[in-house]
Parts: sequence; structure tokens; C-alpha cells
Amino acid sequence: MAVFTRVSPEQLQTLLESYFDAPEVTEFQGIAAGIENTNYFVSVKSGGEETHWVLTIFEMVTAEELPVFIGLMQGLAQQGFPAPAPHPMLDGSSLAYIEGKPCVLVPRIAGGHLDTPTLDQCAIAGDLLGAMHLASQSAPGRRDVVRTVAWMQSHRDDLASHIKQDELALLSGEIEHFQQQADIWAQCPNGWIHGDLFVDNVMFDGDKVSGVIDFYHACHDCWLFDLAVACNDWCCDAEGRYDQEKLRAFVAAYDKKRPLTELEKKQWSDALRVGALRFWISRLISQYGKGYQHDAERGNTLKNPDEMKAKLLSAHKIAAL
Repeated sequence: MAVFTRVSPEQLQTLLESYFDAPEVTEFQGIAAGIENTNYFVSVKSGGEETHWVLTIFEMVTAEELPVFIGLMQGLAQQGFPAPAPHPMLDGSSLAYIEGKPCVLVPRIAGGHLDTPTLDQCAIAGDLLGAMHLASQSAPGRRDVVRTVAWMQSHRDDLASHIKQDELALLSGEIEHFQQQADIWAQCPNGWIHGDLFVDNVMFDGDKVSGVIDFYHACHDCWLFDLAVACNDWCCDAEGRYDQEKLRAFVAAYDKKRPLTELEKKQWSDALRVGALRFWISRLISQYGKGYQHDAERGNTLKNPDEMKAKLLSAHKIAAL
């Protein structure tokens, strides 16, 4: 959640007047963490009450795409899942604009993300992800997968002149392996996935989850893939070393909430591989591309692609469940 778009106090005041009656800004601070959208902490006094928010300005997601994400978050919140649903404006709509870019105002969540999750916290996160998959079945809308095989192949070709030959060979081999398994993946349970349930997207207040953020990679895909993406972050370090105890705890808690099928259990290693593969490619794109992420005013917006390559290689050694 870096700062790419600067907002003046006057622009903020005009925006907030579409949400509140006679708002008085008491806090306005850019958030340096994150890599894709611009985010600010905003506190407002209105009607004698002070409330606390996060203003998110979308740098990549278009206004046409956003209603499906807003519908998902609102649907999850209605099911009791801790997703911060966007706050409606006075006219009832949830999507605003600033500097010509779409934006939303969501409640600020108490607490913060973990640095190094414990065994118990991994189990809590596994249960949470299972609960999200079940709750999302009644959420409205649909969004197809963006990071398809075609997406991977196209970016592999773009990256060919930037990465080493052994990396290109690994990338090509993994894409081909995933493509060959298309029929198997089509048989795995699917629905809404978060798509990015890293440690920094789950807020804890003490020992309890206070909220889940950053649903803007959500789409319809295999639930097992979502589980693998999460485990690759919660249960594996930056050098690609899996913590087997954490991995078992996370998966066991998920399986208790949303039982895995036998096919999913057989696909576990491949799920970890493709989860790391997609994020390896996206980080390589960020590193070698010339996009807006290089122009952030605050925050380190680029994440090390080598971390995901290491996890991809380690995933080959993980057995079926």
C-alpha cells in the first residue's frame, strides 16, 4: 500500500463531503506498505463522532472492474466474515474518484499484520481461509482468472531477454507442466478465491483476527490454489524453506473447515508450485517493467522475485497430503 498518487488536503475535503455531513479531517497520512495501490489513513469528525478509515486509490484496477470486488466484500461482510466493506457515500454509491482515479473508503481495522506467525496463528489463518471459501459461495458476481497459461506464456516471452537461461528454462518447464494438468485442475473444487492471502493481508488484534484486506486479486479459481498461495507465505521463509509443522497446522485447520477432496490432496505439490510460479512471474514483471511502481513517493514497492523462485523449487519436494 505505497503512495503513488498525491492527494491535497483540499481534494480530500471535497471527497469526504460526499461521504459525511460537514466532515473535519483529524488525520491524513500516507501508508508506505504494499506495492500496488495508493493508501492513506484518514480520520474524520462528523456529527460529533470521530471515525477512522483507509482511503484506497486504485492504480491498476479499473472502475469497470471494481463493482465485482465491492460486491464480494459486502457479501462476505454480510456473512459475518471480517472483510472491510467499502463505506457508501451520501448518495448510496460506494465508488468515488480522485485525480481521475477510482477510490473507496473502508473502515480502518484494529491491530496490524504479523511479522512471523506462530503455529497457532497459522491454524487460525487456515480456518479463516476455509471460512472465506464457504462464505463466498453466496457472494454476487464473478471474475474470471487473469493469470492464465496465456498470461504466463506472454510474459515469459517478454522476460526472455532479462532473465538467465536456466531461469527461462525453469519458467518454461513449469508453465508447460501446469498447462498439461488443465483437465485435472478443472475437476478441483472452485469458487471465489482471495488470491493474495499473504501474512500482511490478515490483521490481528491480539490473538484474534480483526480483518482481511486487499481483495483486489480475487477471482474464480481452484480453492486449492488459494490455499497454496497462502501457505507459500505463512509457512515458508524467504529462502524457500517450508516449516512442516506450520504447513500441517495451516492445512489441517483449513481441511477441518472445508474438507479437501482426494484429488486436491494429490495435487498439493503442484498447487504450491503454480502458486509460487504465478507470483514469481508477477514479481519479475514488476522488476523489469517500466510501470508506475517505480514512481512511488513512499514505500518499497518491489518485492524480490528470487524468493518465489526458491519456493517454487522447494515445492517440488513437498509430498501429497
